[in-house]
Amino acid sequence: ARTCEPPRREPQPIQEPGILLARPMDATLKASMQKEMTLVWRGAAVLAAIVSISMVHHFTPPSMLHWHNAYQYLYFLPIAWAALSFGWRGGLAAAILAGASHLPDIIMAWDVLPDSAIDQVADIPLFCAAGAVTGVIAQRERQQRAELERTTRRLEAAYRSEEHTSELQSPCN
Repeated sequence: ARTCEPPRREPQPIQEPGILLARPMDATLKASMQKEMTLVWRGAAVLAAIVSISMVHHFTPPSMLHWHNAYQYLYFLPIAWAALSFGWRGGLAAAILAGASHLPDIIMAWDVLPDSAIDQVADIPLFCAAGAVTGVIAQRERQQRAELERTTRRLEAAYRSEEHTSELQSPCN
């Protein structure tokens, strides 16, 4: 013999006249605030990294060309992080900041090592391209993830609706 279990019921938010008290809203607000703070910290980290690289670059003697080359490529790390965190605009902004903060060293090297200075100037558009392209790819990935999450929610709702409909048509009722 088949036994029937009572249908499961989802907990409903507490309602008062004109007021909807729901904990998910509190959680959503908290998550939003945490996300904003995370973005602020990421922006500060990107800025600190670019400034730090620029300072090390500036205080390294021009005769240590191999170190200048290494520092120059370190700029790609905060640029990529900004692009992943803030999209193409963030990547491009970080690239422009990195290029601008690198200009004083390029100007100082122009008289001593003109070939190296030209190479460093040529890297600034590469910074911008890397930031923009990485940011576009990151934004597309975020958009695709958001679409998949929306689809998942719709499928879950349809499944719950179908489950509820089948419970109503159960022969045990």
